Amino acid sequence: MRVSGEAMNVREIYKNVERMETTCKLIFLTNHLPEFRKGTSAEEHRLRILHFKVKPDLPNVELKDELQKEASGIFNWMLEGLRDLLEARKIPYGGEASMEMTEQFRQTNDLIKVFLEDKCQLSPHDETSKEELLQAFCEHHGGKPDIWRVRFHRRVKALYPLLGETRRMGIHARERFYVGLKLKP
Repeated sequence: MRVSGEAMNVREIYKNVERMETTCKLIFLTNHLPEFRKGTSAEEHRLRILHFKVKPDLPNVELKDELQKEASGIFNWMLEGLRDLLEARKIPYGGEASMEMTEQFRQTNDLIKVFLEDKCQLSPHDETSKEELLQAFCEHHGGKPDIWRVRFHRRVKALYPLLGETRRMGIHARERFYVGLKLKP
């Protein structure tokens, strides 16, 4: 299922192809922020996190009946909100608590970005072995270098497109280095 908004071609068996567009958004109610195994900033752009931090002291056992009495007013309020959304042509991010929760998600979801911000620093005259950097990431977050290698280096280049690269002969083979990035001591 696609939730990003682009159209796709579909067909039933033995039927003609039809173009289908998504017309809804998925909503998940959770007690914890979502975790993506290989998170990037893409999830951040697709999510709207609404944080409800107010808890009633006592459960209202008559809430269902009270809401039923106000059903027409609630429906009118929903229609008003829909008109506002259609007019704005974008879904809002929520209040201050939601923005704080979204920032927390952003900081913890992109493991590679968090690692680079926490454990590395830009330094124009320093070099770091690509393999050494990958090993440090894998030790920090777990996982095997062979699983992360391609994705890790693509993400480094996406985050820091101005980093230089060089190669030198090492003890046993040619080594690759990033120029302008170093691991913090």
